[in-house]
Amino acid sequence: MTEGIAELGFRQSGGLTRLTHLYQRDPLRVLFPTPASGDPTLAVIVTTSGGLVAGDRLDIAVKVEPGAAAHVTASAAEKVYRSTGPTTTIIQSLTVEAGATLEFLPPETILFDSARLLRETVVELGQGGVFLGGDIVVFGRRARGERFTDGFLREVWEVRRGGELIWGDALHLEGARWRYCHRRSDSCPLACCRRLVAQASLCRSRLPFPLDSAGAGASVTTDLVCLNGSAFKHAMSIPVSLGQSSNCLSTVRARLYFANQQLIHEADTRTEAMT
Repeated sequence: MTEGIAELGFRQSGGLTRLTHLYQRDPLRVLFPTPASGDPTLAVIVTTSGGLVAGDRLDIAVKVEPGAAAHVTASAAEKVYRSTGPTTTIIQSLTVEAGATLEFLPPETILFDSARLLRETVVELGQGGVFLGGDIVVFGRRARGERFTDGFLREVWEVRRGGELIWGDALHLEGARWRYCHRRSDSCPLACCRRLVAQASLCRSRLPFPLDSAGAGASVTTDLVCLNGSAFKHAMSIPVSLGQSSNCLSTVRARLYFANQQLIHEADTRTEAMT
């Protein structure tokens, strides 16, 4: 079992966002590639072990101070191997202070058959803080035809402002729930689930369709929008120009972790079982 840690802190200084805190412990490492012109400071988290086994734990903490902007992602899909008992745990704490911006868009997490994963993501927003984040969970190794028939998944998101919970979401799948999902879509087994979380006001001004028409896969509050299932597919189908990179939210499609378009098409008809 391993206990990896990655702590990142960013601060604005001289009109630029600079790294002010870094703590990393195996198997996590953080790289800092040069971002494209106009893009925020970039941090890439690497899991050097090549995957997570039963009982492993990762703690990831990101703090963006007032006025700073950062984009945090990972180098590759996270793989969670099968377990005969212990659960893999990932805890993500994201702090976006007043006037700061954070994009937290890691690639997909692949659950091998019989894997067990508990992942909790807590976002703390300051006044005027801007957040764009999301996750993808892929059930089984799709390229080799593996079907996820048993295991455990608990995925929890909480977004707080001033310590007060303003939005939360939880997905819990275990035992009989897996069998129920497969019965509903036996000829088209469960492929993945997806989630996108962003500021509501910014989404309203940039998504080319009314949020009220996004369907059952959209959750809208005064502060946030969460898209999943059919609503996520609708939002992600809109082409976005790479030339708009100066606006972090207008480059969702260009920058989001759906670089592998095959994954989108494979999931299009299968994610409905999750919505």
